[in-house]
Formats: sequence, structure tokens, C-alpha cells
Amino acid sequence: MKKFLTLFWLLFFCGNCASGKIYLTANWRYNRGDLKNFEQIKFDDSGWEKVSLPHTLRIEPARFKPGQKYYRGVGLYRLRFSAFSGDGAKYQPGDRVLLHFEGVLTRADVWLNGKYIGWHLGGYTPFTFDITDAFLPGEENLLAVKVDNSKMNVPPEGMLVDYTLFGGIYREVWLELKPPVYLQNPFAYTPELDEQKALLKISSETINTLSEPLSCKFSASLDDKIKGKKGIESITVAQLEKMVIVPAGNSKVNLEMEVINPKLWSPEYPYLYDLSVRLDCDIPEEKNETCSDAKTRAIRDSISFNYGFRFFKFTNQGFFLNGKRVQLIGQNRHQSYPYIGNAAGFRLQYLDALLLKESGANFVRLSHYPQSPDFLDACDHLGLMVFEELPGWGFVGNNEWKAHAEQALREMIVRDRNRPSVILWGVRINEAWWGEKWLEKMIQPAHELDPTRPASGARFVRNFRHIKEDVIAHNDYSGRLIKPPIKKPWIVSEYVVGATSLEKITSSDAQQIATIRNNAYMLDLILSEPSCSGSTGWAFADYNTFMTRLAAPDAKGRIRRHGMVDIFRLKKPVYYFYQAQTTKEPMVKIINQWWQKDDFPGEVLVVGNCEQVRLILNGKEIGTHSPEKNYTYPLSGEYQSLPHPPFSFSGFRFEPGELIAQCLIQGAIKAEDHLHTPGPPAKIQLEFGEEFNWIAPFYLISSDLYSDPVRVIARIVDAQGTPVKDNKTKIQFSVSETGEIIGDNPFQLQDGIAVIFVRLKVSEQMQERFGKELKKLELSVKAQILGNQQIPASEKTILIAQAAETEESAKTLEQKLIQEIDAENKPLEELFGSPELILRKLFKEKIGAIEEFYPQIPLIVSPEELKEKDSGSAQ
Repeated sequence: MKKFLTLFWLLFFCGNCASGKIYLTANWRYNRGDLKNFEQIKFDDSGWEKVSLPHTLRIEPARFKPGQKYYRGVGLYRLRFSAFSGDGAKYQPGDRVLLHFEGVLTRADVWLNGKYIGWHLGGYTPFTFDITDAFLPGEENLLAVKVDNSKMNVPPEGMLVDYTLFGGIYREVWLELKPPVYLQNPFAYTPELDEQKALLKISSETINTLSEPLSCKFSASLDDKIKGKKGIESITVAQLEKMVIVPAGNSKVNLEMEVINPKLWSPEYPYLYDLSVRLDCDIPEEKNETCSDAKTRAIRDSISFNYGFRFFKFTNQGFFLNGKRVQLIGQNRHQSYPYIGNAAGFRLQYLDALLLKESGANFVRLSHYPQSPDFLDACDHLGLMVFEELPGWGFVGNNEWKAHAEQALREMIVRDRNRPSVILWGVRINEAWWGEKWLEKMIQPAHELDPTRPASGARFVRNFRHIKEDVIAHNDYSGRLIKPPIKKPWIVSEYVVGATSLEKITSSDAQQIATIRNNAYMLDLILSEPSCSGSTGWAFADYNTFMTRLAAPDAKGRIRRHGMVDIFRLKKPVYYFYQAQTTKEPMVKIINQWWQKDDFPGEVLVVGNCEQVRLILNGKEIGTHSPEKNYTYPLSGEYQSLPHPPFSFSGFRFEPGELIAQCLIQGAIKAEDHLHTPGPPAKIQLEFGEEFNWIAPFYLISSDLYSDPVRVIARIVDAQGTPVKDNKTKIQFSVSETGEIIGDNPFQLQDGIAVIFVRLKVSEQMQERFGKELKKLELSVKAQILGNQQIPASEKTILIAQAAETEESAKTLEQKLIQEIDAENKPLEELFGSPELILRKLFKEKIGAIEEFYPQIPLIVSPEELKEKDSGSAQ
């Protein structure tokens, strides 16, 4: 089990080879604003803020006041660390040390030990530096990074941008130790694939830093999973090796192998294999430039990643996956969150993917830039297909700007071309009206780097000029479905979800009903057009924008409320409309908020996947209705293809009390939804966001207690627990010494709800006490209404970790918890796609160094583990 004192780092190693990763997550020093000579080793940063990654340049309000702006400027980061000197991956002469950044917005300038390493411009794609010449193995190193998110000549800058360019080192940073000859950027694809057989082609770049070529063995191994006596076990289903000559400098190696009866990846069954590529070389004595005390040096380097087999095509008759027509239904997603901007950790990335999946989506467009690898990992595991596009928004700049755009496109494709979830590359700038000749040229690098996926890009409404891309995508806000004038595969890349802007979760009932009908009308048109492959609505979540008031008059507080969930990821009624269209489990939801008489529009609208819905008010049946056959808003007509139109009830008066909607299938009640008229506010209902519970506090401990904020949600409710959504008071949050609060505090209630983030922050003194007089760690959050003594404060406490009395008692308690979780004994097929298995796997890939992980298990630490020290951790 992962030791409590271990910082967030991950090592893979074998024999005497050099191969390893160290995540540089914690103990950074940060200063907002520029300072001279900050990169120098002797510079005094003792007064700087101590932060961890991912990090945003400034914590911003969720709702901006008039005239208030988000921070655009410089942020300085410094980190002291030592690495690759312990028992794991140990540096040897000739090894290479690589420094990887997953994402820095917008410009990053990097120094190591006072030496300038280089720079990168563009906020959404990864970049790597070879820092070997400046790196001090076994000694303290100083990494300094200057980040600047000021306006620059780089996408998406140039005009108004309908999203917010929050800056910072907002994704992961990690070190990697490589031997003198190593692999990079492997690419696996299947030019021939069906259910019986796959031809798997694999290529990889090789970097030979020696002066002469080497004879090496290049191999690949494909591992499957079975459920054995000890849980899920791996077996090798295909492997191949070949001898290759690796010349000095950069080159490529290739091989291909046959896979019999591959299990196919799909949204219903997102099956993933583990694919590993490896390079084995021996440096003879006469060529051994790296080890004078050895006759030969064995070089081993490997890269492993998830791989899914699937075949698909976009046609004039729709989209086909694994030989079957599949309607693509999904949403557009922005990556930002309130307060922390783009710096959302692993849990929040997974939260978004799971919310999309549970809404019934099988498709998501990453608007309008490459997004976190953590989010894409979740898409791979959950079975969400992805339309990924280069950064941009309505503008094409000069040649320098275009060069940066092409660089971002190339970096995006190389990063994500092995993912089964990605099915479409967006090579056009979103809604660009000019620069067509250059936009056409962007198709070429996409096809060059990845011949297996089509190129596309979002056009605006009726812009169908100079169509060269493989799949047409257009943002259709016409109110009628516009079919492209030429015969090519096509999708609707934006439509309607936000066409009726939702001011908040509890907008008027009339507005909520109009939004549902608007979406039902447009989705029916899309589903009724056989040539349309699918659609992504606008949008998944509300988001911050700094568009002008003229361009975005609806963006009060600088929030565009176009999402099916709000900016905090709380579900709006329209979320349940989409869920009803595709979910298999019976469900029903009343769209009306049903909480004040003046808001009653004379109609109750219900959504669900039911044959009929029975509506009951205070014990009296209002009626039992079938789904609507016709729509009346925004136009009139008959539903043709919508799987589950809404249910409408009218002709009765508002009456306070209880409203029940019952979902009837073959006459039996399969699901219910209840609404109550609230009484006076009586208490605060406090809860952690669901993302906290998936993988328990264990992940927070292992990532050094800082990097992964989770939501805390407070609701004002009456004595029976019914939300009082018109309460406008302020809530003050406080947290125990094991945590810290991120967000507006006090929080002005919106819809009777307050949301902040909290993350663990355990002091060094507390770590020293843990396992001695301190036997467990807990996180407590308290919420109270300012100036109201009649409503009591609410407090919630969660166990983070507990210390066992002996090593044996630790094992006993752990085994007991594991047995309880495994008692269901689900077959492997049922586990695939479930949050439980996905989080286990993602956790293992993220943190490593544990043999098995089970959600809901608090960290159990034995005394022996507490005594151990780490030898190669970041400091």
C-alpha cells in the first residue's frame, strides 16, 4: 500500500535500465507578478506562497462584479527537488532527463539551476525539454518557470473569445529518466480490422543520443484481462519482436502483428487492452561512452498505454461503429471551473465525463481546444467518443499566428492519436469566416500524422464555402435544421441547448418548459435526418466569458448559462430530458420547480423513458398521459424520431403540497419523482460532491494532500428536507486544520445553494504526529448562515486515514474491507464501464506503487510504513 509519507511520484523501472517518472506536484513557491532574477539559485523566495499543481494564476470569483476582470499577466514558479538518486530509477552517465509539461497557459519560459532551458507558446498542448545538461543527479535542483497569459499572437487570441483564458501551470509537470537510446511518441493503428482479426501496425520514434548506430530489439506486447482467483489478472494475447538498426539521432521503427478475435471498444462496452512497446539494446565495450567500468551496458526502454480496437466510418447515411449505425448524441464541453479556472484535477475531469455519460451522451466535442489527458482517459474508459479540435474562436491571424496554430494541431494529434475515444479531428478554427485556403491546408498535417481519422471543423450556420474537410460540421442556430448543400458526411456541432438561456437552475417554470420543448424539437429534426451522423448541443456546462455586453447580453456575472449543468456541475432540468432519450434504466423527472404559486404557468411538463406518466397532486390523480405526439414550440409539427417526447399536464390549478410523477411501463410503476412545496427554512443540508466518494480520500493522501479539490455543497432546506430555493442569505464556511477552502466565502446563496471547493492540507507537524498520539485524520467542514441564529450550523466530518496498531492489524482491516467490496463478485463484463473499475484502473495508472486499489477504503497505515523514508522524492 502507498505510504502516507510518500510524495506524489511514480516510478517504473526494470533491472539496471534507466526509466522512471517523478511527478512534480507539491511544494512549489509562487509569486503573482514579474520580478527580476527570480530564476537565480540564490533568489530568496521564502515569502512566496506555497502552492501545488495544477495551479491557476489567481483564484477568481465564480460570479464577477461589474467592471471586475480576471487576471492576465505574469506568474512566477520555483521548485527545489532532487531526483533519480534512490533505489528506483537511478541516474547513470549518459542517461537523459526529460521535463514534461502537460499544459501551461499561455507562454512558459523555463530555467533549471539558473540556466535557461527554453520556452513554449500555446496554452493547451504538451511540451518537453531535455534538461540533462543542466540537471544535477543526486543533488538539489532549482526549477523556475515564468508563466504569462497576457494577450499574444497565438490561438485563440485575435478577436473576442467566448471563453476565458485562465492562466497558470494548470496541468501536470513530471520528470522522466531515459536511457541514451529511447522511444518516444508511439503510434498504433489497425488498417485492417473486424471482429475476427486485426492487423495492428505500430511505429515509434527513436532517439539515439550516442554517436553511432546500435543494433536493437524492438518489441510489442498486447495484454488482455481475465478475472482470476486474485481478481483481475493480465494475460498476453499477442506479441512480436524484430531486430532493428537504430541510427544516431532521430529515426523510426515499425512492426505489425496479428490479433485474433479482438474485443471491440464501444460506448456500451469500452474494452481496453494494455499495449506496450519496448526497445532493448546492448552497448558493446568499444562503443560504451556511458559506463567506463562495464564491458557492456544493457539499455531497456518501454512505453505502455491503453488501446481499444474499433472500426468506424462517417457516411452519407450516418455514422457506423463496428459495422452498426450509431447516432452520435452529445454536448460541447469547456474545461474551466469556478474559482480554479482551468486547473481542475483528476477527480473533476472524471466528474465531467461521468456526468456526460449519465446524461445519455455517447459523444463530446472538446470546444474549442485540446483538453486534459485526464478527461480523455475517462472518455476512453467510460465509452465517450470525442471530437477534438485545435485552439481557436472565429479568427485567423497572420503567418506567425498560423504557425502556432499548426504546431498546436500537430501536438494535439501526436498526444491523442492512440485513444479509441477520439474519432474526429477538428482542423478548422471554430466559426472562422475567412482564411479558407489556409484552413484547407490544415487537413494535410492531420492526415499525415494520423491516416485513420477524418478531418473536420465547425462552420457557422450557412457557411458552406470551399468545403474540403472529410466531415462537415456546422453550428446551427437557425431554428430549423440546415442540411449542407453538398453530399458529404456531416454533423451538427452546436445547437439549441442554450438557445433559451437559463438564468439559473430555478429559472421560471415557463422558461424551463420552453427550453425542454426547444431541445425536443431540434433533436427530433436531427434524428429524423438519415444523412446526419449526429450532434453536440451547446453546451454541457455553464462557463465564464468576457464577451462584450452586446455579444453576450445574457452573461450576468460573466457566466454564460447555456449548460445542461450549471458552472458548479449541478444538474438543470434539461439534463434529465437528454437522459430520458437514451438511458435504459426507468426514470422520470418533473421539469417544473413547483415551489411558488406565481411561477405556475398552467402546465406541468414531465420527461422520462416511460410508456405513460401518472401525475398525482396531494393524493389526487391529475391524469395518466402518454408522450406528446406533436410539438408546438418553437414551431408546430409532429415528432418523428425522438425516442421519448415529454409528457404534458394542464387544466388544473396550483395547489401547495406534494406532486408525484409515476413512470409506468406495462402498467407497473418503475420510477417516481416527488416535489414538495417548501416550508420555512429550517436547516442547512451539507454534502461533499460525488467526486469525493468515488475513490475515497486515499487519492488525496497519495497526491501529497494538496492537488485535488472537491466540491462542498450547502442547501437551505425546510424541516422535511425540501430545498428552499428562494433563500438569498449568505453562508459562511469553515474547515478543520486538515483542509483549506477555495472559493467565495461567505457565499451569497443562488437558488438556495452555496458551493465551494475544499482540499486536504495536512501540515508536516500533523504528519509527524500521525500514527503516534494521532491515530486518525479527519476532514470537517462547517456551514452557517450569517446573522441568523435560528437556523443551526451544519457540520460534516469524513475519515481520511487511520493508523493501525500493528502491521498485522493493518492487513486484517484492509482485507476485511476488500472482501466486503468484492462480495458482489461481478463478472468482468459487468465491471467494464462502471465507475468502480474505471477509478481503480485510473488510480493505479496515476499513482502507481500499489498492487490493488479499492474505492471507499480509508488509508490504513502500518507502523512499519510510517518509519520508512523515501529516497528519491521531490522536495
